[in-house]
Amino acid sequence: MERLLEQLTDRQRELLAAVAKGQTSSKDLAREIGIAPRTIDNQLSNAAKVLGVSDRRAAAKRYIELLEKSHEVSHVTSLTLAAEASNSSSEGAGATRKTSSALRKMISPPPLSGGEHSLRKDEVTTRILRVAFLGMLSLIALVMFVLAFLKTFENLQ
Repeated sequence: MERLLEQLTDRQRELLAAVAKGQTSSKDLAREIGIAPRTIDNQLSNAAKVLGVSDRRAAAKRYIELLEKSHEVSHVTSLTLAAEASNSSSEGAGATRKTSSALRKMISPPPLSGGEHSLRKDEVTTRILRVAFLGMLSLIALVMFVLAFLKTFENLQ
């Protein structure tokens, strides 16, 4: 058990602790820590391999279990509570956060300026089509508003 913890780097421990607290987005973690999202993915993937699990959430859960068993109590209680809160499917702030995150993702524009990003070509195309669709809906709504406005003044005369 302790050998597994020793095989994790400090960065992997830091990222596993963040995932256990509910921060699962590579982009958010990258902004917070100051490294590339792809590096976050690689670090968490390597940590999952070391811990013998398949994904980052399972790795974070395993990390907490190993911390508890190794009697490193400093972060364990808060991490366990945070992990349980993020894994529960209760309503409230967690559900609101998931909804707002999904909405934000749905209406987010495609990457601009030709810079490097982590999106595949199909994801970029999907985002461009979403923006075009939302633009078209906005234009239709504006035309309907103008027509209704003109019809109101037409009835006044």
